[in-house]
Amino acid sequence: MDYIRYHEAEKLIRLYPLMQSTLESLQLNLELLNQQEALDEDIYALCMGKHGEGIIPPKGTVTDITGNVAVAFRRVSKVQTKELARDILLLSGAVNNIRIGLNSLFGIQRQVIELYYWGEPKTWTEVVMALNEQGKYISVSQVKRIREQGINRFIKAAKITVETYNEVMEIMEERDC
Repeated sequence: MDYIRYHEAEKLIRLYPLMQSTLESLQLNLELLNQQEALDEDIYALCMGKHGEGIIPPKGTVTDITGNVAVAFRRVSKVQTKELARDILLLSGAVNNIRIGLNSLFGIQRQVIELYYWGEPKTWTEVVMALNEQGKYISVSQVKRIREQGINRFIKAAKITVETYNEVMEIMEERDC
């Protein structure tokens, strides 16, 4: 099994806050789709046969337009639900692995990574100044070394495969993230 490399880990860390938001959005979309599907089942039943009267819907091609639309929508809805559930499963697994990787970091490693990768883009000097304000006096070269050690520790703890990384990047690109 091939695990992600340094540059891929950096990209995932940088995208982590956005991945969390995307996951939440996808979960809401799935919930709405499931609610809509429940309503559509009633429409489908009414179009295909008398709902609640035990009449079996006709087999074969439906001839009225509303029935055709209901059948087509139901098929599309099921496909969308499956795709959305798959994306949610992949993204939630990746988000959990990233969380595990971040939680494995030492305090200073996590601070450096959060300062450098999240929020407004910062230079190394700005990262050092932010750490100085917290009473941590270290040089730019030390901060870079801490980041490198942190990313390597993250990779070992997160255990994200290259296949998972590629699938997550595809999901994020589909969502224009």
